[in-house]
Amino acid sequence: DRLDASLAWDESSAAERLARLGPSGRREYRAMYVSPLGDMALPLCYAPALAALCWRSFSRRPLALLPLLAGACDLLENASVLRLLDTFPRLEQAPLALAVGPWATFGKWAGLALTFALLAAHARARGGPAQKGRSQAWSSTTKSE
Repeated sequence: DRLDASLAWDESSAAERLARLGPSGRREYRAMYVSPLGDMALPLCYAPALAALCWRSFSRRPLALLPLLAGACDLLENASVLRLLDTFPRLEQAPLALAVGPWATFGKWAGLALTFALLAAHARARGGPAQKGRSQAWSSTTKSE
């Protein structure tokens, strides 16, 4: 029932999900974000790593900004969810989190999906490891016949 794991959410679904968690679940949810290797640290790891991979992979260098944008959206989403956890059950006290959070969630997932789709298409076009493995397996079976 985590907001950041869904594709879309709004004030009513956020209120419902946070209520279902109960007080101890909300404490654990908050701890997941702020622990040293928690969800706030994750975009700081994956975004630069994916950006570096995109930088090396694509001749169009601006595509390397896509995972950085996804990481920035992830951080905005995390901040929004933390704010909602702080104001629960009075979510109306966090209008910015309610306005930004759902869009940040969408931006995170859209940016990551597009990044991985572009990387997969690039690997396929270049005859990536999976492609080479299949062609080698095919040539070895045809030679033995």
